[in-house]
Amino acid sequence: MTAIRPIHARLRTSRVSYICDVTKEDGAEIPLGLIADVRIGQVYALGLITRQRLSDQETSMVGRLVREIVRQPFVFLQGEFKQVWGPEDRAPDQRQLEFSRLPEKHCQALQFSDFEESPIRLPLHLAARSKDLEAIRSWARATLRAERDKAYWAFLDEHLLGVEDSGGLQQRGWLLAA
Repeated sequence: MTAIRPIHARLRTSRVSYICDVTKEDGAEIPLGLIADVRIGQVYALGLITRQRLSDQETSMVGRLVREIVRQPFVFLQGEFKQVWGPEDRAPDQRQLEFSRLPEKHCQALQFSDFEESPIRLPLHLAARSKDLEAIRSWARATLRAERDKAYWAFLDEHLLGVEDSGGLQQRGWLLAA
């Protein structure tokens, strides 16, 4: 019997925020959402989860030039998601490269954090069937969804704990593609 070698991958997440005053080190930060990706061989998965809208108080803290963009984070970030994913025939390498560019693309008040990377391991029964891309794609979607959502709620906990009007946290937008 041939030993099955584990297949390891990395999950990358980036928190998306609006920094109210970029001239202050401790300026207020408004969390907008989180975008994440994972690559396992030829399978690439991309996930997004955002707040649907900001509270009125938060919206008043956003500069006039970007207020309409930031007021509804899902609408704006959906465009970024689609730009990374691109056409259906875009190669996984290209998608990964586009995702890698997000933090440098947005570096003023609207920020994509540097990536947090987490190792993940494909279950051995899937590693043994490494040519079954549909099964791997399904596992990648489920794993990405769970890790993305966990990181999103932790992000909001850090910034919105005790905030009364939190901009409809129960109403969130999400996208997932693999």
